[in-house]
This record gives sequence, C-alpha cells and structure tokens, in this order.
Amino acid sequence: MMMNEFAITNLGKMRYFLGIEVLQVCNGIFIGQKKYIKEMLDRFNMLDCNLVKNPIVPSIKLLKIDQGVEVDSILFKQLVGSLMYLTTTRPDIAHFLRQGTQNLGIFYKDGGNEELLAYTNSKSLSL
Repeated sequence: MMMNEFAITNLGKMRYFLGIEVLQVCNGIFIGQKKYIKEMLDRFNMLDCNLVKNPIVPSIKLLKIDQGVEVDSILFKQLVGSLMYLTTTRPDIAHFLRQGTQNLGIFYKDGGNEELLAYTNSKSLSL
C-alpha cells in the first residue's frame, strides 16, 4: 500500500481541489466549478454581466482601432489564464464559456465504462 511507502494523511473525502468541487454520492461522483466561476466573476468585476447564448456575434467584423482606452495587460493576462484553466478543467464548456453554465458539471456514474485517454503532439517532445 502507499501508506507503507509514503507519509500520508487521510483528509477524508475530497470536496474542493484546485477550483474543482467534488460531490461523492452513492452512485457516482459529480464535479463542477460553481465556486471557482463565481470567484473569477467577482475578481474581474463581472458578477452582473449579461448572459448570452453565444458570446460571438456570427456577422460581426472586427476592426483595429488606433485610439481607445488602454487595457491593463496584467489583468487581461490573468483573465485569459483563468478562462484557459476553466476550459481545460471543464471540457464541456470549452467553446461556449459563459456565466450561464456555472451550475453545470460532469457526473461520473459508478460502474460506468469511462477510461482516461491522453493525447499529445509528438513533434512537441524533445530530449
């Protein structure tokens, strides 16, 4: 057992880890990120943002504006990083990331046939 090889402390059932809420029930495990999303919205002053079905208007044409308000680059990078983390831990919302999905999560049913698969681009590996 691992306890014979490593110093381990039993903290009980996992409830929250790295922004992921874990609810263990008799027939499976539910993972979600409602708390992380609310904290992120609060941090970036977006608690009162408008909900939309699609954050991108299909017919919009983006133009470069030479004049405008300068954006805080550090805050912008923090926001993008938070969104990137959220999309990697919540693959179900990777495309349509929005406040309206904060109550959604993933339920893993006990006895299911799920398996963990990992993919990588071998060209990015170097020794």
